[in-house]
Amino acid sequence: MAEINMQVGMDKEFFGELWKYVSDPDIIDVDYNGRQLWIRNSSGQKWVEENIHITQDFVEAFASKVAGHENVGFNKNQPEMEADTNVLRITFLLDEVATTGTCFFIRKSLPKIRLTEERMMKEGYCTREIHDLMVNCIRADLSIIVCGQPGIGKTELEKYLSQSISDDQRAVVVEDTSEWHYEQINPDKDCVTIKIREGVFGYTDAIRASLRMNTNWLIIAEVRGTETAALIEAASTGLNTITSLHAGDVRDIPDRMLSMMGSSNASDRLENDIYRNIDVGILLRWKECDDGVVRRVIDQLCFFVRERKENSCVLLVKDGEILKDVTLPGYVSKKFEDAGIENPFAL
Repeated sequence: MAEINMQVGMDKEFFGELWKYVSDPDIIDVDYNGRQLWIRNSSGQKWVEENIHITQDFVEAFASKVAGHENVGFNKNQPEMEADTNVLRITFLLDEVATTGTCFFIRKSLPKIRLTEERMMKEGYCTREIHDLMVNCIRADLSIIVCGQPGIGKTELEKYLSQSISDDQRAVVVEDTSEWHYEQINPDKDCVTIKIREGVFGYTDAIRASLRMNTNWLIIAEVRGTETAALIEAASTGLNTITSLHAGDVRDIPDRMLSMMGSSNASDRLENDIYRNIDVGILLRWKECDDGVVRRVIDQLCFFVRERKENSCVLLVKDGEILKDVTLPGYVSKKFEDAGIENPFAL
């Protein structure tokens, strides 16, 4: 098993019994809920680890190491703690607020692309036509939002699709934790990565700064709040965007974005801007496959359209299948044509 490189100060001794999970490149989540240790791998399989007993002494010692590493407090007055290494995001909740007991959650994001075309076809992630359509959407400079539940693999899909961005197009990646590793997974591409610092240089600051950097693609790991308005503003200037948010249906994306903007003023205008400047919505969900294994699948894909002063969502993929009676919106077909793509469903 190839071990992953950690930031200095977080090594095998730091993690103790957890190291075998943290250092395994196929494991993405190591979560302790106060009673059980839950593990999730890169295929989405999740299980309780029966061969390890997490004691209260271990949890307290581990929390103390993380607090010392981050130079922060972790007590009843500060019951939440977060730490960030080059590949890990660690979150602690104290039993003052987590009534199931002090718990921790470790999310791992390696500088590699776990998804491959071969794997997607083998595991039923999507059909060949849907795969090729998503790739061609990037090649045609269509802005994409990926939605789904937490932990479904939205960022992994975005990272996979980012490989199709042209080498000469500059991508600006904005994130609060190290998840994308764009410059490492795309070493020959033009990239600037901005790590925000809340209270000093936030998401909105970074998005607006990207407008002065000859940016072609603005990539944000996830939109969560009022920075959504700055994202739409940037997209309206012609920037292509890739981001994600939590939603259970692609048709809910505009409403979710409006609610995150947090303003009722000019809501009609903002809604129009969303339909005008965001092109594609993709939904990932869990599905139990024929072999009994629960896997991630592309469940929905839609195009957002603003035409003749009307907004609409054209659902092209439903339940993992292309709807045969639905045609591509005119402006989308024009984008493919301008990019020299004769058949959007084939590479």
